[in-house]
Amino acid sequence: MEGMAVLNQRNKQEPTEAEARSKANAKVFAELLTDYLKQRFKYKLAAVTFGLPTHLVGARRKRYDLYFRVTPPKSTLWSSNTLVVARIAFHQERKGHGTDMMAFLVRVAEQVGYTHIGIEHANEKAAALGAKLGFTQFGEEKNFVASVEEVRKRLL
Repeated sequence: MEGMAVLNQRNKQEPTEAEARSKANAKVFAELLTDYLKQRFKYKLAAVTFGLPTHLVGARRKRYDLYFRVTPPKSTLWSSNTLVVARIAFHQERKGHGTDMMAFLVRVAEQVGYTHIGIEHANEKAAALGAKLGFTQFGEEKNFVASVEEVRKRLL
């Protein structure tokens, strides 16, 4: 029994400073995203989830399917000052939802604590949006990254 107590104690380690910061950033982002989606799509509930791992934020309704990694604390691909768009899909296309979402991400960057935006495994449409907004491709997969400032300039 004592061995189990020690094992359980090891599994409940305190989060690192980076993990705690990422969790706090994700919580702030989830709240801001909820407000944004409710306003943009006129839903009473935005269906935003925040949780496991603690830096992930998702939102899924009939009109959108979104998934973000908010300042991931441990990643070989993304720096911890990046908000990663892992999935971005809208039921109605060519209505400006993607561009408006990027403008939202730029507006809340300082509050949430990121200086770069990444697009992970981009399809053709996401890659085209990224190219229009100054994202550059990197790595072997179709990953794109841009500074918040570069995206802000391109949105003007």
